[in-house]
Amino acid sequence: MVKILSELTRKGIYMVMAVCALSMVAACGDDDDDENNGNGGTSVNGGGGGSASSNGQLTINGNNYSLGYAYWFANDYDASTGKYLYHVEFYNIDMMAALQNGGHVNIPAGGSHALLLQFEANGTDSEIPAGTYTPETFEYTLQVGATVDNQVGALYMCESAENRANLVITKEGNSYTVSMSGATFCDVYNETSTMQGSFTYTGGLTEVPDELHE
Repeated sequence: MVKILSELTRKGIYMVMAVCALSMVAACGDDDDDENNGNGGTSVNGGGGGSASSNGQLTINGNNYSLGYAYWFANDYDASTGKYLYHVEFYNIDMMAALQNGGHVNIPAGGSHALLLQFEANGTDSEIPAGTYTPETFEYTLQVGATVDNQVGALYMCESAENRANLVITKEGNSYTVSMSGATFCDVYNETSTMQGSFTYTGGLTEVPDELHE
């Protein structure tokens, strides 16, 4: 399972989510967690991009999911084009704190959710380049509702040929706004099943240390 997930997400830190699920010793979140599938349920304090109070909202088929923890890293530099592969990842769980706690984390009652974006762009490995990225230039992967009993949840991907959304990234001071609307989410296990949705996040982005990604 870890291998499958890591291949689907191009070996981002999302692989850690599968490791957490497979080695899960924590309980599910409290029954009074946000019934709109919010950020609640983390069992540890510590670092992490954004927080439960950050503005990270995913809407798919009329359902809302809060993704308030945000991370990024750059790798695979291409000297011939001057481009890096950038990864921007959003969770409803503080993944950095979970790693600091040995990979153990409480799963919210609505399950764990993650949205992963990746795109190539000219820039540096010290910050995410702001700009508007057209559908053919980025890809995304979505996980919804992973629990202790269902460790994968629902998985959706969208490669460039299927993508119908622009990705817009702006920066003001240390705060980023990341948004896409009119996005198509394609079910990994059922190619004929798709969902429409949008995403907006405003807040900080925490860089993932090199040792936590490939």
